[in-house]
Amino acid sequence: MTSVRQFQTLMGGAFVLSAVTGCLPAPQADAPTPEPARTLVETGNVHSLYHEEGLDDAAWLELSRTEESGGPIGGYFTSPPNARRAFVLLLQGANPGGAEMRLPHTLSTHRSLGRAFVQAGFSTWTPYFPECGIPYGSKDLDDVLAAIDWLTEDGATSFNVDRLYVVGYSKGATLATLANLRRRATAYVSLNGLTQPDSLEKNWLVYGLTVTVYPANEGFCQMKSTLDAYGPPGSPAWDVLDAVSRIDQLVSPELFVHDIDDPVYPSAGTQAMQTRYQAGLAAGEQLVPLDFIFLPGFNHFAVRTDPAIHQQIVDYLLRFEPAEP
Repeated sequence: MTSVRQFQTLMGGAFVLSAVTGCLPAPQADAPTPEPARTLVETGNVHSLYHEEGLDDAAWLELSRTEESGGPIGGYFTSPPNARRAFVLLLQGANPGGAEMRLPHTLSTHRSLGRAFVQAGFSTWTPYFPECGIPYGSKDLDDVLAAIDWLTEDGATSFNVDRLYVVGYSKGATLATLANLRRRATAYVSLNGLTQPDSLEKNWLVYGLTVTVYPANEGFCQMKSTLDAYGPPGSPAWDVLDAVSRIDQLVSPELFVHDIDDPVYPSAGTQAMQTRYQAGLAAGEQLVPLDFIFLPGFNHFAVRTDPAIHQQIVDYLLRFEPAEP
């Protein structure tokens, strides 16, 4: 008889299989997608802000970088009229389609996951980071660190920011936690992310067989790049994705939210982080404050769109905001 844990493991691989059978768009050629019509609104030392034709709830914010540094970082930006001196950097999950879905997926994430932050007075920016050919925790992490560096330096001055929050979902949550090992922020939030590579190693064969079917799907392409880069299960290279063993290197407070029966990124990693955190505190270790919320669901996607969950995240961020006069 299949145990609950065995079933969850099988379902993690089945998510990829279900995508192959029709849950995701058909493969598209990874051809350049024309940029929408944009009009320059503002320039700074290294950033530009554009109005994008047809949008009234977001602008396009682009950070200039040389090609040697990875090229520009662009994404959707919203600042409410009652803006706090606080900025939320939103790190999205994997693109569920080809190149033609990059901007629609980024805008969808910005509007769904970002709405609650804007309503609470936070400015938000949801950048698109290249995926295909880039293993998790490599150049994508470098891009996140570059965005954080800018937002805590030139960006902080340009946008009148005192506090920076980094909120990531799924793959973006994985990057948020890895960034917390390297850069300080006011606080981080991880939504259904990886804190260790165990589930990828456990499903290595299933993922490896299935991701090749959709080579033009950017999310799958990045998964394949990850499997190829870090090698078979047990390879030491996978340690780069293990934040649990480096919990003492986290530099900022972080909230971890995870569906207890998440079929994509199992919650076992977040549970391991909580166990290690509690053991460390009991042993007298000096660790940054970590908080955990486990949702009673067999889901992975609801945290991206559920207003009730978003309000819990806003409430967490408000802990770090100065009291209103």
